[in-house]
Amino acid sequence: AVAQGNEYLMRLEGVTAGDNTHYFTAFFDWNQNGILDDAGEVYELGNLTNSTGTDGIELLKKIQVPEDALLGETRMKLIKSLDASPLDPCGTYTSGQSEDYSITVFDYCLPDIALKAPITRVIFAGIDNNSPSDPFTVPSYEPFLDIEANVLTGETYDVTLQGNPIWDICYSVFIDWNQNGILDDTGEVYQIDCVGYVPGGGNGELAFGTIAVPQDAVTGKTRMRVMANADSGYPLDPCGSYYYGQAEDYTVVVRNTPIPVCEIECPQDIVVEIAVGQTGTVVDYNIDFDCDNTTDVALKLLNGLPSGSEFPVGETIVTFNLEHEGEVINTCEFKVTVEAVLSTEGFEENTFKVYPNPVNDLLNISASKAINTIQVFDLAGKKVFSESPLSRTSQINVSGLEPGVYLVKLFSDDSVSLVKVIKM
Repeated sequence: AVAQGNEYLMRLEGVTAGDNTHYFTAFFDWNQNGILDDAGEVYELGNLTNSTGTDGIELLKKIQVPEDALLGETRMKLIKSLDASPLDPCGTYTSGQSEDYSITVFDYCLPDIALKAPITRVIFAGIDNNSPSDPFTVPSYEPFLDIEANVLTGETYDVTLQGNPIWDICYSVFIDWNQNGILDDTGEVYQIDCVGYVPGGGNGELAFGTIAVPQDAVTGKTRMRVMANADSGYPLDPCGSYYYGQAEDYTVVVRNTPIPVCEIECPQDIVVEIAVGQTGTVVDYNIDFDCDNTTDVALKLLNGLPSGSEFPVGETIVTFNLEHEGEVINTCEFKVTVEAVLSTEGFEENTFKVYPNPVNDLLNISASKAINTIQVFDLAGKKVFSESPLSRTSQINVSGLEPGVYLVKLFSDDSVSLVKVIKM
């Protein structure tokens, strides 16, 4: 079961059948319409390489449940593919596997509060939020889920709360450490402090307390509820009924270790020139990174091709994420451009003739030595004609080509020549 707005760490293992790379994608039908790839429902998880599936090599990725995900049971599909990141939950793949699971989406219950005794300030683990104090205009429940606290398991944090000064107020904090949708399990309720009425208005008295994060708290984003009760002592039921009070919800991000501080050296854009007629070339690059407080980080290829791959003619965007426990902490992106350019090797200009130029239908070619092969390419590098005349002269019919600029490549035993031709 998962809660609206919460974040969960997914761990995957898989067999790659040797030194292969397999890519994983998760699809969630959050809107329960039977379609698994609507906007916000596709999660490219990353890849595993050279794994037996039982060797402890894991793929970690955090999954954020949308706040508007429909409540109830829905479907999750996992696809593993050798080809690339699978993006079609119903697609065709040459090698891989698909698994379906049922997931229940729930929301947290809300308290029933008759009259408002507003909370006006919450300070906790990076949160410092001020909210309105007028009991006649504020709602009894305020969700501040976009405001996050960051905590580490096993650590203790100070909490400071403040409210409207015209009541005696007792404060409690509830945190769903085990992420089961219940806010008052054992170890999840913190009675912070009770403060008195402040005559003359102004700011309410500050309430101080501490919150100890359990060592076994589930990592990821979870829910925190701050409650004020001006009726009958500490609020002990996060979903109970109260006469005077208020509730505010926040997001708490739980980690086992601090967020690493990392520097990443991303390559500059790379431009490689190759001869027209080649479809691509191998490109090597290097990405260096250094983290000051951990070695438990991984560089994950998100888009493009790994170093040492054959990059095709054109532009390829390469994107890497630097991840820690499934969380992206830095990104590197650069462009690899492979350009097909004219080149001449071992030919003098007067050793061959290509005419007429421009040409309508028949193109004549002559050379001072035997021509082994004639190839014609369009400017995108696509070969549109090839023959092997094995003579010093040849005539080729180009009437079937679309008007435009073409490149004619001539091969002899010891030389190569390239000439630009205009087809009318």
